[in-house]
Amino acid sequence: MPLNPLSTADIPSQFWEDAYLVGKVPFKAASFDQRASYTMYVPKKHYKLIPLQNLPLIVAIHGNGRNAERCRDSMTDLADRLGAAVLAPLFPAGIDDPNDMQNYKMLLYQGIRYDLILLSIIDEVAARWPGIATEKFFLTGYSGGGQFALRFFYLHPTRLEAVSIGAPGLVTQLNDALNWPKGTKDVRSLFDGLSVDRPSLKNVEGVQLIVGGDDVQKVGGGFVEWLRGRTEMEKETEGLISSLPNRKDAILNLQEAFKAAGIRCEFEIINGVAHNSAMAIPSVIEFLQPRLMRWHLK
Repeated sequence: MPLNPLSTADIPSQFWEDAYLVGKVPFKAASFDQRASYTMYVPKKHYKLIPLQNLPLIVAIHGNGRNAERCRDSMTDLADRLGAAVLAPLFPAGIDDPNDMQNYKMLLYQGIRYDLILLSIIDEVAARWPGIATEKFFLTGYSGGGQFALRFFYLHPTRLEAVSIGAPGLVTQLNDALNWPKGTKDVRSLFDGLSVDRPSLKNVEGVQLIVGGDDVQKVGGGFVEWLRGRTEMEKETEGLISSLPNRKDAILNLQEAFKAAGIRCEFEIINGVAHNSAMAIPSVIEFLQPRLMRWHLK
């Protein structure tokens, strides 16, 4: 008979650290799909059960390198300073395809709904840490994580307090003439009736688009094109090649599309920076900081 997970409500607070429920929490398998896992940072000095849901949640999505711990750790100083919990999921490569590095950021592959895996993990967080607010959260991602964040924003805007979309190599356009992941034409049929609700996109008050000023190299260095030249890989690489030459052009194009759709966003080009997530972190923190402060004033 499976055991119910212990929560901070079950354990006296003096044992939370011994139970790995505060501080840096080790990776846990996701109940919804145990191929995925997640790690947390819960600042001991800020976490309380009363009042309930006293801590906002930052969700940091990894890129192709799967450096989930690094994503978590990039936000711990902010979490300590202002009071927030940090969740970093890990979506492993190679699920149902030994060569896969990309599929998680498309949100859907062979029936696997990565957006639902994330939402189920957040439900687990709500159960284990009832002091964390999970109904809405702050989402960040860079490179592959930026692709995930963009597409999650399209499908689940009402779950977001704010979203930071950093340097995605392939953007999904708000274009109902193009199929997913290049556009939004077939979203309803692919995602069980979900649609891209444009008024809800406009209602997300914090949207950041960020890219390095020197992020102009070919996405993937030509590797995807090489794969596509192999007959057996043609189907697997379908939709992975951007029509735009580089990440800077891709995000400039996305900014124009958001502007045309009436989606308010903060746009930043980091001068002198190529494709480097660590160099973008200070700008992401600057974007999140006032929003976290306002959250605590609610």
